[in-house]
Amino acid sequence: MNILACPDCKTNNSKLLTKNTSWSETELFFTVNYGLRICNSCELLYAAPLEPQTLKGIEAYLTQSYNTHRVDDYCETINRIWGAGLKGLLRRRLRIYKTWLSREGRIPETLRILKSQNCQTVLDVGCSFGDFVVSAIDAGFDAYGIEPNVKLVDAISRVHQGRVFHGLFPSQIGPLPAYDAIVFLGVFYSLPPSVLRPVFDSCFRLLTAGGRLIVFDYDSANRSNLECLPTMQGPLTLSLIGAEFMRRVAADFRFARYEKIVSKGHPFYCYHVLEKSAANFTVSS
Repeated sequence: MNILACPDCKTNNSKLLTKNTSWSETELFFTVNYGLRICNSCELLYAAPLEPQTLKGIEAYLTQSYNTHRVDDYCETINRIWGAGLKGLLRRRLRIYKTWLSREGRIPETLRILKSQNCQTVLDVGCSFGDFVVSAIDAGFDAYGIEPNVKLVDAISRVHQGRVFHGLFPSQIGPLPAYDAIVFLGVFYSLPPSVLRPVFDSCFRLLTAGGRLIVFDYDSANRSNLECLPTMQGPLTLSLIGAEFMRRVAADFRFARYEKIVSKGHPFYCYHVLEKSAANFTVSS
C-alpha cells in the first residue's frame, strides 16, 4: 500500500500542500516527519506518512501534556470555569448571561445551533477544561465531556464529578447510551485520518433518532489563504475537512442532511452539521 495514499478513499491522487512543523513541547513525544496533503478525489486534507510510532507519540502528548502545558495553573483555571463556591456559581450565571447576549464566538454560536435543533443531551468530545460543557449545562442542556488528558479530568472531578470522563473517543463515550448531539469543537483536526470512518460510524450509532453531529473546525476551503498556513503546518493538524468531504460522509453513513454554517466569530472556521434521520434507530455497541 502506498503510504501517501488517501486513508479515506484509498486513491493515490494527492499532492503535498505543506510540511508540518514541530512545537518545542511536542519534541519530547514525537518527531514531525510528515506533511499535509490534499486528496484530489475526496478533498480530504490529511497528514502523511504517519508511522505507528508517531501516532503513539501524538496520543501520549494528548493524554499527558496538551492543554495543561498552556497555563501556569490549570487547576485555578478549572476552578474559575467550573465555579467552585458561591462566588464561582455567581460568576457562572453572569458568564452564561453574557454568552446568550453575544452573537459571535464558538460557545454562543454552538449553543444557538443546539437550541435551534431542539437538542437536550450533548457530548463534547475533547472538552479540554470543560468551558463549553459548563456553558451548555448553565444554558439548560444535559451536557457531558470526554477529555484525553488525565490531569485535567482529575482536576475537574475534584470540583464537579460525573460530567467529564477520561479517555479517547470512541473507546470512551461518556455516561449515556445515546445523545441528541455530539460536538467536536476545534479538535477534529487532530484526529488521525485513519480513524475518521470509525469515528463517524460511532457518532451515527450514538446519536438518537433525529440527532446531530456538529463539527466546528478550520474550513479546508480556506487552504489557499496565507493566514491559514500556520494552522496547516501545526504538528497536530492531521485531518482537515470541507463541505464536499462531509457531503460524501453524509451519504456513506446514511445521515439524512448536511449543512455548513460559517462561523461569524472565527475567521476561516465553520460548522459542519450532520443530521440523523428521525426514522433511524439508535444502536449502541
